[in-house]
Amino acid sequence: IHSAVIDARWSWENYPTLRSGMRGEPVVRLQRNLHLRLAEFGSLVPHVAVTGRFDQATVASVRYLQCVAYLPVDAVVGLRTWDFLLAGVRSHPILSVGSRGAMVWQIQDTLRRVGLSVKVNGLFTPSLAEQLRYYQHLNGLLETGLVGRKTWAVLVRDRVRMPRWWLVMRSA
Repeated sequence: IHSAVIDARWSWENYPTLRSGMRGEPVVRLQRNLHLRLAEFGSLVPHVAVTGRFDQATVASVRYLQCVAYLPVDAVVGLRTWDFLLAGVRSHPILSVGSRGAMVWQIQDTLRRVGLSVKVNGLFTPSLAEQLRYYQHLNGLLETGLVGRKTWAVLVRDRVRMPRWWLVMRSA
C-alpha cells in the first residue's frame, strides 16, 4: 500500500484550499498525493503530471478522487479532500444504523450497483446493515453491519472499479 507524501514541516494550515487555475508548491503536493492515493485503490486513471498548475487534468483527477472517496464532488481541494489524500479511509466516519446523509446515500448506491437489494434514501436502516453484512461476507470482512475502515476501503475499491462514465453521471 502506498502512503501519501507528508512533509513534517507542513502543518494543516499549510494545506490551503486549492482551486482550478492556482499554481505553486501546494499544487505540486496535491498532484503527488493524488497519484499515490488513487494508485492505492488500483485506479487506472492516467497519472497526473506534476506541473504545479491546477489545470484541467488536475481538476478531472480531483473530481474523480472525490467521487470514488464518497466526498462532495466540487473539484475544490479543501479540508475533507486533503484529509482523504493524506489519511485515506481513516479520515471517514464510522457509520451505523441511524446514520444519515450523502455518504450513506452513496454507499447505498454503490451496494445497489454491485447487485445488492438496497433502497437508496440516505438513511442507514437495519435493512441496510443486513445487506452490508452480506457485502462484508462476500469481501472476506468481519460481518459487523458497520462501515468502518476496512469496509470503507472495499467500498472505495469497488467505486474505483466502476465505469468512469457511471461515476461522472453520479457526481454531476
